Amino acid sequence: MSKVTHRIKVYLLLTGSLAAMAWLLLGENPKQVDRQNSFAQKARGASITTDLSSSAPPWRKPHQGQDSTSALALNEFVKKEATLVGQPDQDPQETLLRLKTVAGQLGQEQFERLKALALDLSLPGDERFLSAYLLSLNQTEASMSSLKSLALAPLPKSKMDARLYDQEIMIRGQALEGLAQSTKAKEHLTDFLRHQDNVPLAEHAQRLIH
Repeated sequence: MSKVTHRIKVYLLLTGSLAAMAWLLLGENPKQVDRQNSFAQKARGASITTDLSSSAPPWRKPHQGQDSTSALALNEFVKKEATLVGQPDQDPQETLLRLKTVAGQLGQEQFERLKALALDLSLPGDERFLSAYLLSLNQTEASMSSLKSLALAPLPKSKMDARLYDQEIMIRGQALEGLAQSTKAKEHLTDFLRHQDNVPLAEHAQRLIH
């Protein structure tokens, strides 16, 4: 098993999406789990070290002319938190709460930025998956367009080995997990199916609907 593939599987454990991705990649039929609670139980890294007491983190609602600064702050946040995966976490529940707090503070520009990070082939797989996961935690209708766009993003046209293919499927699968949390989940997932012909992703969307 390659190092990158192993790290992606670590992420699946951390985010509680292992059950969903097992459907996608392994053909297994694991027991239903609450994915957010599973994250809290299994998380052993990605602790939020940013000060969340401020009502306006550096990436939120930037002033005119500060868009690049806002994007850079979010990039650095994702990069820093991705390096903490696998480290001991004394309070997983607090980790999940803080991740949700960060996700809840994001706006449309940040949704699109996270989508871009998740699709950036030049980034490490852990940063890409964490970007998709953070986007999926927002769970507002405002974020659904970015999630759907991420889920529907075409796979790279260049020839992919099994490792990269699995990574691309898992990132898009995490976006589907986010769509499934919407109050309009069936509507969003049904629309996804009308535009998606990738078999593993289509099958996963169908399972989430039912």
